[in-house]
Amino acid sequence: MMWRELFGGRKSGLERIEQHVLDMLDADRHTFDLATNGLLGAADPGRLRQEASDSDHRVNMLVQQVRRELVVHASLHGAQVDTAVMFATMSIVKDIERIGDYAKRLLRVARVRGPFTPDTDEHAQIAAYTDRIAEHLTDVRETLGVHDPDRASTLLSDLQALTDEITAAIDRLLAADPAPGDGAARALTYHFLARVSAHLGNVLTSLVLPLDKLDFYDEQHAGQSEAPS
Repeated sequence: MMWRELFGGRKSGLERIEQHVLDMLDADRHTFDLATNGLLGAADPGRLRQEASDSDHRVNMLVQQVRRELVVHASLHGAQVDTAVMFATMSIVKDIERIGDYAKRLLRVARVRGPFTPDTDEHAQIAAYTDRIAEHLTDVRETLGVHDPDRASTLLSDLQALTDEITAAIDRLLAADPAPGDGAARALTYHFLARVSAHLGNVLTSLVLPLDKLDFYDEQHAGQSEAPS
């Protein structure tokens, strides 16, 4: 349970870094909400581009800030530094950074294709997926903030199921004959949504898995995952 062991319940000198990680998730949620508004026609996708870019840029700057502060922490503590902190945090921030990237790609689909048409099956399906992912973004942020491995395990199962569900929707689009006219845009949209879901799951592995198994969550072996690394 890497993240809880590193940051939970003790002063580690790394509280600022933990806050940066949570701030990154807040920025990702904002970028994702902008992309959702563009996809579903709640706002003009073209007019959302700069705001989404600014939000994603904030995440990129926080990634660099985390790296700098980890280096400073290591230099100050020398042989006493916990290298597991370094590796686990680097893994977490990379996944969070990728979530923002995929959110921007979702908005690009909306800008190039235009929003999906209201009162259609595809609009309803995308709305359902984006609602669930937005809720999970908030849940992951809160779970990481309170270092709750039990909640993380539940969310991981939910996210794994959601990723599988979206992937199955992609497979159906690829196998459709004849292919739907907007099949490419829908498949790309689903793919980017599935990647957001998967990266959120990767972030949560920091609460339930040892360092060597981060990003490799397997629900069937979750009961074995709490063994020390």
